[in-house]
Amino acid sequence: MNTPLLPLLATLLLPPDYPKAVDDHVNDFAEVLDEASAARVKEVARSVRSETGVPIVLVTVGSLADFKAEAWSVERYATNLYNEWGIGSNEANKGILLFVAVKDRKIRLSTGQGFGTNFDASARSVLDSAILPRFKKGDFAGGIVAGVESIAAALRAGPAAGPSNGGEGEGWTPRGTPVGAPVRGGKGSPIGWVVLAGLVVLALLAIRSVFRGGFSGGWGGMGMPRRGFGGWGGLLMGGLGGFLGSALYDSVRRKGSSGHSFGGSSSGGGSWGGGTSSFGGGFSSGGGASGSW
Repeated sequence: MNTPLLPLLATLLLPPDYPKAVDDHVNDFAEVLDEASAARVKEVARSVRSETGVPIVLVTVGSLADFKAEAWSVERYATNLYNEWGIGSNEANKGILLFVAVKDRKIRLSTGQGFGTNFDASARSVLDSAILPRFKKGDFAGGIVAGVESIAAALRAGPAAGPSNGGEGEGWTPRGTPVGAPVRGGKGSPIGWVVLAGLVVLALLAIRSVFRGGFSGGWGGMGMPRRGFGGWGGLLMGGLGGFLGSALYDSVRRKGSSGHSFGGSSSGGGSWGGGTSSFGGGFSSGGGASGSW
């Protein structure tokens, strides 16, 4: 089936790429920080993690398109990146991801599930007061440094912890690729049931096609069905296949990365106490704030 819908369908269903962490705190893939600014961000992030146990991780990229995520929102991608890296410990689930897509002019401050929605107001204030005014003037390094300092000040002030109810006052709900603890391969993961249901549907469609069209011969009469899946049937099969492949790939990758630790070390235990890594298997369910300039 030759249709422009197929490339779009593939873009929407196939999982994007994710960069690999190169540092506990500063991952400046867009290269917007000078040496002094990067050093300042690391200094502040290390200090506040030692004091509060909450890691601050900065990620800058050129654009979401660089990672095959041009059809994704910055909220969805940043939340999934947070979970892909496992920021924070999986017991406390407290961490901060400051994600900047420079060419897209988008920014997302994602928080761990352990904060619930209690850090959302602070996240909004950090973006509006410390970061975005500087970004609008083209001062990316200054905005990032000021933002990390403001995040550290808010963490030291001690925002309350609570259950997660979604991001930005429940105004945004993660869509598409599932995020959160169940997807990480724990008990009650919906991925296995989704894959099983999809395989059953594919099998039933194949059997229906066989009985309607018979076989084309070969292998003792057990060849391919004479009637293939054309038209909307082909689009449906392609969509189901892409979704199932995406779900399987994402499930395996997440299961392999849960409990991930950067540089071979983990935060360990339920008490951070200034652990040696920012990546201990934590996750986000969409809390935080977004902005553009």
